[in-house]
Amino acid sequence: HLSSPELATYLQHPVHEVRLAVLLIAVYKAKKEPEAMFQLYVNHLDLINNWDLVDVSVASLVGAYLWDKDRSILDEWACTDHLWTQRSALVATLYFIRKDDYRDLFRLGDLLLHHPHDLIHKALGWMLREAWKRKGGRAVEAFIRQHYANLPRTALRYAIEKMPEDQRQQYLKGQFS
Repeated sequence: HLSSPELATYLQHPVHEVRLAVLLIAVYKAKKEPEAMFQLYVNHLDLINNWDLVDVSVASLVGAYLWDKDRSILDEWACTDHLWTQRSALVATLYFIRKDDYRDLFRLGDLLLHHPHDLIHKALGWMLREAWKRKGGRAVEAFIRQHYANLPRTALRYAIEKMPEDQRQQYLKGQFS
């Protein structure tokens, strides 16, 4: 049983897989210690420096913690110059998406729409796809139509991946019904 200070120490380890294991342990511990694990993530954003570290942990450690709280920290993260913090903001919304709350996804999507990095495009498309697969289909389709001209193609392709083929082709061509 590792304490929060011990997890924080191991999270500083230079080996990527050790940091990944720490975050997986934190996800497990977050069920009983949500605030402590949220703080672990927040206090070590600089060490969560790869897509897999973000993707396996942020929804459980940040999204779950913020579910019934002020979420403005996600906007702050989206507006930083740190790629992994920006991705953390976007992927944290996966927790909300799973509860059929898409507001933060669309707000952060607007903020990150013109981001230059494909890892943000992929995260945006992934979150849009997840919302589309749930009850957010119409809202996602409206977001795509509204932002079609500026939506990075990678984000678009990820977002429409599970749509029926004819609908996918319409979105790829910008032909909306």
